[in-house]
Amino acid sequence: MTSWTPPSYLAALFIVFVVHRILVFRRNARKLAHLPGLRSLFSPASPFGALIPTSFWNPGLNWLWLWRNQVYPKYNLDTISNIPYLAGIPAIYTRSMESARQILAVKGGQFFKNDDTTLVLRPYGHNLVTVNGSEWSRHRRIMNPAFTPETYAFVWEEAANLYAELMKAEGWVDQEEVFVPVVEEITTKFALLLISRCAFGHSIPWNAEEDPNKSTEAGMPFAEAISIVSRSAIPRLVIPGWMYMLPIKSLRDIQTAHTTLESFLRDLIRSRREELSLSQPDNTKGDRKDVFRLLLQANEGEETLHLSDEELIGNTHLLMNAGHETTAKTLQAAIGFLALYEDIQEEAYQEIQEVLRASDSDDIAFKDYPKLVKVQSCFLEASRLFPAASAMYRETASTVALKTDDTPGHEVILEVGTWVIVDSVGLHHNPKYFPDPEEFRPSRWYGVGESDYSTFSLGPRACIGRRFALTESVRFISSLLLDWRLHIILNEGESREEWRKRVMRGAQGLTFGVGGVPVRLTRR
Repeated sequence: MTSWTPPSYLAALFIVFVVHRILVFRRNARKLAHLPGLRSLFSPASPFGALIPTSFWNPGLNWLWLWRNQVYPKYNLDTISNIPYLAGIPAIYTRSMESARQILAVKGGQFFKNDDTTLVLRPYGHNLVTVNGSEWSRHRRIMNPAFTPETYAFVWEEAANLYAELMKAEGWVDQEEVFVPVVEEITTKFALLLISRCAFGHSIPWNAEEDPNKSTEAGMPFAEAISIVSRSAIPRLVIPGWMYMLPIKSLRDIQTAHTTLESFLRDLIRSRREELSLSQPDNTKGDRKDVFRLLLQANEGEETLHLSDEELIGNTHLLMNAGHETTAKTLQAAIGFLALYEDIQEEAYQEIQEVLRASDSDDIAFKDYPKLVKVQSCFLEASRLFPAASAMYRETASTVALKTDDTPGHEVILEVGTWVIVDSVGLHHNPKYFPDPEEFRPSRWYGVGESDYSTFSLGPRACIGRRFALTESVRFISSLLLDWRLHIILNEGESREEWRKRVMRGAQGLTFGVGGVPVRLTRR
């Protein structure tokens, strides 16, 4: 009788493992309709796949950017599959507009967001982005009244005020030239403070140390708490709770920030409810109301469809974190491109001057916002090249015939429980819809209706804060261009195209965007 040695056991286990993985791989290939595509050790969104950088054997989180012009043309398809050999969930990826519209549609119930893909967006509770079906309709019904023309006029005015504070606090008022080493540091602070003012009625000055109410009961300034919560969204998911008790400052700061923010949001709900109960309806119509006040007012008016406190906090957290980070990154990209392409910058500047001349004013009023088509298009084109939501995840709720535009009438039959991912980077670099996709061409967006601003998603579930973000961004860019000419900072012997390749590169974090962009400002 042959005796089994440790190497024999290991060899047998290895053979069993290999056979098992082959069977799983074949089953997954059938599930994904045998679509060609990426074959890798780990799926991009799996823990190992996300941690390991992009390489030929591991796509990683950043393959959507790094391989945007390679993978789909390789297979001559706009819809492909990813099947991992070792670990992770197999998935369909598409850069097809027709497929994207079907996947992101609300009606029909063919696709839904599962809890695994929305965990990072609901640290305090479900919100508009994480729910499905009738629950989504309920959240949207409550939130819609908070986004009105009056709200956007408020955003415009506060954006102008905040820019003036920036100029003074940063010492730019008397400068003829300013070097900004990382634009995102400015745009993040701008977007964060504007969200605080317009969304929550909490006015924090540009220099936070001047805020007389900066200390909170939890001992951390509100602005610092928001910033830490935003940066720590992903680590918060993977770090076990007991580790926050260790004497490690960074971990203690994360815990304090979350405690501070949750306490602030609960206090905000309580105080606004008290204000609403004391207000007379006829006396509040002319009052300036921030987004949260309007949201709570709409919620209190509902009897059966109202949101719970946890849902209110979840939606507030969504507005605060997703709202400011996505806008800040896109603003940085827009400023980088305007500095790089000075002819486009000059066109935007001349448009602003034309609006001022027509209104016989030295400042731009909110009523003139629709006339700033070129300025807004610069922001939209930056968001096309660097879409903040690089991928949108769904799961099939039933057997689905997914339409693609690879060939007329072509469909892919997908089983229940199949993951389908809209590759927003790939879609917005698809030459079928955006000729010369690598070119920064704001004119693509001239005359395009707001419902077709695809970088804010498609269909009824398009970003509810789209107009908020556009309003603050157009105001900020307009103010900046009125005061300054924007210039890139070249290394010795570097061409402008080489600067773009070095600086304007996409990076995946909580949201997608360009890395740090340095610019030089000179007084007009």
